[in-house]
Amino acid sequence: SLGIDASTASQLLRNAETIVDDQLGLTSKAGGRKVAAFLPLIDEVKPATQKQVEAAVAAQFEIALKRKPTADELKRFIALHDKNVKTGGAVAGTRSTLMAVLVLPEAIFRM
Repeated sequence: SLGIDASTASQLLRNAETIVDDQLGLTSKAGGRKVAAFLPLIDEVKPATQKQVEAAVAAQFEIALKRKPTADELKRFIALHDKNVKTGGAVAGTRSTLMAVLVLPEAIFRM
């Protein structure tokens, strides 16, 4: 069984959070790796367009999984992003959505 205990899950989430914060330029770390496709999604004043959200989700899949999302995955992650932004705002919603890609079993276990 490939189960994950609570402490491992907690560490995986902390790692995903650190990576996404770096990708969004939310850390003061020199040499951060901002991902241009993600930046329009964290503007609290001007909401991201559907096309920008699609581009960001596709970029995170390419970074984490080295592949494009399927049509179903793209639809699910766009819906997740919309829900997260509505609940927590642009920055928190985008962070949660991008982190979700990083904790997919395929990303964790490198299937």
